[in-house]
Amino acid sequence: DLLMREFRFEFVAIRWSFIISLLSLFRGLVIHSVLVHELLAYEKRAEWFVMITAALSFLTGVFSYINATLYSWDSFVGMTADLMKMFFDQSFGTAHPLQTLSLFFAGVSFSLFVKTSFFDREKDHPAKTTANENKSSEVPQDKMTGKTGGGDKVGKSTTTTKDSAKTH
Repeated sequence: DLLMREFRFEFVAIRWSFIISLLSLFRGLVIHSVLVHELLAYEKRAEWFVMITAALSFLTGVFSYINATLYSWDSFVGMTADLMKMFFDQSFGTAHPLQTLSLFFAGVSFSLFVKTSFFDREKDHPAKTTANENKSSEVPQDKMTGKTGGGDKVGKSTTTTKDSAKTH
């Protein structure tokens, strides 16, 4: 009660950040496990299903515990809404230009995250894929001589058998 009364913004911000950090750690562990054990392969769909259901079980248990221990809010969503309200009030209610700038960059970051996560896919941009394919099909150029295609001839004789017959 003392922290909520005297340091409400700081208490809510730290508690919210801690909960988000725990969830981010768990998300990273799940993604790491899926990628390391190659659970996205078609042959391992049963193992992937086990991993996802176990992760969802853990996640719902953690959220249940979090919601039960939030005595000032009904749920984590309510805590997040309260934090955002306090953040907006401090940004625009008082003259703190850096906090307002921070809020602006957070909004830009979130909008770019949504754009790149859901709307910016490689299949939507065929020009990018053909440009990358064209770069990989180019013949490599030797940096020393400027000739193309001579990258794997280092240390080998470049004379032909006809030229070597003339010199001998």
